[in-house]
Amino acid sequence: MRGPLSGLLLAGVLSSCAAMDESVRVERGPKLREFERPRIVEGGVTGKISIDAATPSKLTLALSGYDTCRTERVEEFAEERIRERRGAGAGASISAGVLFTAASVGALVASFVLSKEPDRSHIDGAGRYGPSQSVNARAWSIGFVCIGVPALAVGLVQWLRTGEQVETVKVEQLAGQRDEICNVRPIDGPLHLRLEDGSVLGPMPTASGVLSVEATPLKAPLDGFVFYEREVTLDEGSRALLIAFNGCAKLEREAAADASAMATGALLKRLEAARACRQLRGDAVQAEQTRLEEELARRREGGEAGTFLPGAKSLKSFEEAVQAYPPRFTLVEGSADLAKGLDELTGQNVLVRGRVQAGLSPNIGVVAYADREVFVFLPPDAPWVSEDFPLGSTVELVGVVSGLQTVGERTAPLVRAVWMRKVP
Repeated sequence: MRGPLSGLLLAGVLSSCAAMDESVRVERGPKLREFERPRIVEGGVTGKISIDAATPSKLTLALSGYDTCRTERVEEFAEERIRERRGAGAGASISAGVLFTAASVGALVASFVLSKEPDRSHIDGAGRYGPSQSVNARAWSIGFVCIGVPALAVGLVQWLRTGEQVETVKVEQLAGQRDEICNVRPIDGPLHLRLEDGSVLGPMPTASGVLSVEATPLKAPLDGFVFYEREVTLDEGSRALLIAFNGCAKLEREAAADASAMATGALLKRLEAARACRQLRGDAVQAEQTRLEEELARRREGGEAGTFLPGAKSLKSFEEAVQAYPPRFTLVEGSADLAKGLDELTGQNVLVRGRVQAGLSPNIGVVAYADREVFVFLPPDAPWVSEDFPLGSTVELVGVVSGLQTVGERTAPLVRAVWMRKVP
């Protein structure tokens, strides 16, 4: 009898331990309202450069800090969170509870009808006969009730807990935002000077938000300023003055050599510096500029490759193009020059290394680098244009940035290529 009773007991326990299944779903309701929320977030640092014509070798930078006043457009919705509970074993537990409870009652009733005489066909070692049929029936009744009542109770609890609970809440969704510069004020603190060769000078303290920089201690052109690890943003006029300041500094830093003895690349760089410096020193560098331009003209008349404009047939290789148009900025993944704005790049020689993304016309393609892209104008008379540049191929080009260009629905900086080649 113990074997059947144990099996029934195990089945009842398993059926009565069924867990509750719970799920939550969210349903978006109607839009309640739309409003604007003002916020002030972290801003940045701007700088304005000024140079006195009487002292062109001294640059003055005025620092200003600002906040970003952000206006967020927020939409508010009603949202219903519906929590559903369902007892997966409620039906089975109730059925088993009713069945075993009824069986318990039946066995109990039968115990009063069955014989109370001991089972004389079995006798144990102590000389006792086996239990009577009435005793066995009552034992089964107790076993059935121990299974049925808990199963029935658990099933009823699960059934009563089954249902939905709906909670209505208000939620917000950001639909848009508008940022404006605000709270502009002079700031003081340690300022670092970043040079084009990658070195950094400083920190240099400011006084009333102003810093003066002499060209004499600079061993390389000045590329930018860093205030507490944040880039100082320069406006277009300040950037032009910085280029002119670097040009004058280069002329003072390097001794004037015989123009005929200079390499073509060095000649072009010095001529570029002289032209930039004229913004500050005017006629003071006119003689130097004229001397360099005359030497450049002489070399062009002699057919020297590195002196010709983009697309000139005399350029024979990528290396000659780099020598003739030494890149001022490098646009490649991981380069610090990626932070440069279009106003800084326009008119400058650049080196671009990226992947051919599209061909928009026979003379305009798209080259992607990092997370950006540029249009590349391919001169029709260039000797390298006949080379195939399939989509997805990696290329390297040197050229001149000519500003923004729109082709179809795309707008990107346009680079007039001097030379382009495939790289592994």
